Order: sequence, then C-alpha cells, then structure tokens
Amino acid sequence: NVTTLLVGNDEPGVDVVVTIKNTLGAEMDVAFTRMATAKIADRRRVFDLFAAIKDRVLKKTEAGGWFGAGDLDSNKSTVALVDEAVEVWSKMLEADRLVQQNVLREVGRLHREGAQHAAGITEVVDNMAFAHQVAQREAVAAALPEQGRTA
Repeated sequence: NVTTLLVGNDEPGVDVVVTIKNTLGAEMDVAFTRMATAKIADRRRVFDLFAAIKDRVLKKTEAGGWFGAGDLDSNKSTVALVDEAVEVWSKMLEADRLVQQNVLREVGRLHREGAQHAAGITEVVDNMAFAHQVAQREAVAAALPEQGRTA
C-alpha cells in the first residue's frame, strides 16, 4: 500500500524510494521527497477538487444527467479537460520542485565554497601573524648588543 509507505512522522526533506511494478512485472524505483503538510495543503486541495469534479462528471453521465445517456463524447471531453488540467498542473509542480531542488543544491555548493574560502583566509591570516612574530623576534635580536647575542 503506497499510502502506508508515504504517510508517517518522517521529517520534511527526507527522501522516500518506492518500488512499483507495472502490469508486465517490470519494476521501477520512484523517489519522493517529503514535504511539510502545511507547504502542500493548497496544492493538495486543488488536486482533490479536480478529482471531485471528474468524479461528479462521470457519475452524472452514468446516471444520464448533464450530457444525456447518449452523449458520452461530450462527457469524455469534459473528463479529458479535467485530466489535462491535472496533468498540466502536475507538470508545473514538478518544474517548481526541480527549481527548488536546484536552488538548494546551489546554496549547498556556495556554502561549501564559502567554507573553503574562509579556511584559506584563516590560513593566510595565521601565516601572516606567524611571519609578524618572527620578524619581531629578529628585530629584537638585531637590537641587542653583540655580547648579549653570543651567550
């Protein structure tokens, strides 16, 4: 049951991989990333509304309403329109998810690069401080009289 696999207390951002099998028995892994329920509530509601509209159209037509018993082509067109709307909407959501995924990847890359640059700057500053200490010691040693240096 896919619902059992997807519903749980796991943290948003966690990847879930579900293996599905088609009618020919071929298996395919599908990866999902969990989202916080609050972030997808409106999207879920739109999907549920489309599903309800499609279900009502099918039930009305089966009962002979709206398009009449013999006018199933009109009904199929309406259902096809709802299916197309859901498909386009799903593609938009997928595109949005890919953009967000790329932004997160880029932010991670910039974070790693920034940390590397910070480490490099720290090393340069440490080397400069060490060089300054050595130069101070050499200056003090040069200022001492000759007899103080030979002891």
